[in-house]
Formats: sequence, structure tokens, C-alpha cells
Amino acid sequence: MAEMGVILHGGAGGREDKIEEPQRVAGLRAALEAAWAVLCAGGSGLRAVAAALRELEANELFNAGYGSFPDIDGQVFQDVGLMSGD
Repeated sequence: MAEMGVILHGGAGGREDKIEEPQRVAGLRAALEAAWAVLCAGGSGLRAVAAALRELEANELFNAGYGSFPDIDGQVFQDVGLMSGD
């Protein structure tokens, strides 16, 4: 089996409420487990990334999907790009 790895990024910026830290770690762990399950089942890296993104987008503690913040005009704009290529 080829060597595999998963690296996750839970966002940048300063959240003042560090009390959420254990829940954010749990959310990252759920995303990691989703990606790892895809890889261990023989799925592609692209599908593993998509599985991790679905977990992060479903978690209100991350600024993605459900947890997105409004812009200066009060609108939530979501954009995602996922691509693979040589």
C-alpha cells in the first residue's frame, strides 16, 4: 500500500472564545476520520478531500458552509473550488 496522509486546516483568524477549542478539535477529527475512511476503502484523494469538506461545512464552528460569516453588507457568500490535475 502506498503511504497516505491527511492534513486538515480548520481556518485562520482569531476566535476570542477559546472555550470552543475542544469542539473544534472534535470537528477536525470527524473530518479527518471521514477522509481517512475514503482512503482506506481505496477511494481517491479527491474523494477524501470532498468527504472532509462535507464534515467541515456541516459544522457551525468552522467558517465554511453552515458556519459561514456574513460580509460587510450582511450577505453570506460561499464559494468553493476543488480540482485535480497534472
